[in-house]
Amino acid sequence: MKYLILFFLFSFFGVGVEVFFTSIGDFIKNKDLSFRGKSYLWMFPIYGSWGLVIGPLYHLISSVPFLLRGFIYLFIIMAGEFIYGYLLKLAIKKCPWEYKTKWTLMGFLNFRFIPYWLIFGYLSELLYRGYLFVTIYE
Repeated sequence: MKYLILFFLFSFFGVGVEVFFTSIGDFIKNKDLSFRGKSYLWMFPIYGSWGLVIGPLYHLISSVPFLLRGFIYLFIIMAGEFIYGYLLKLAIKKCPWEYKTKWTLMGFLNFRFIPYWLIFGYLSELLYRGYLFVTIYE
C-alpha cells in the first residue's frame, strides 16, 4: 500500500508542478492571463516512478550535505528523463517532450532546465519527508 500511495502522490505532484511551470512559461512568452499549462499523460508513470525511487534514495543519502544531495537528485531525475524519453521513442516512435533547442541531449534532455530539476529534487525530498511525518507506513 505504501508504494501505491507514493506512486500516486508523486504522480499528481509532478504533473501538477509541470502544469504550473508551463502555465508560467506560457504567460511570460505570450502574456496569456488564462495561465494555461500542459503536461502529458505519459508523465504520470515517470513521476510516479520517482516517488518509488526517492524513498530509498533519501534514506541512503540523508546524511550527505544538502547541496550534494540536490545534485544526486538532479542526476537521477535527468537520467530517468533521458531513459524514459528514449524508451518512449522506441515504443511509440515519439517522445512527447522532444526538445528542439541546441542545449539538448538527443532531444530527450534540455540542459536549460537543470536549475528547475534541482529545485524539483529538493521539493521531492520535502514531500517525501512530509509523507514520512504523517504516515504509518514506514
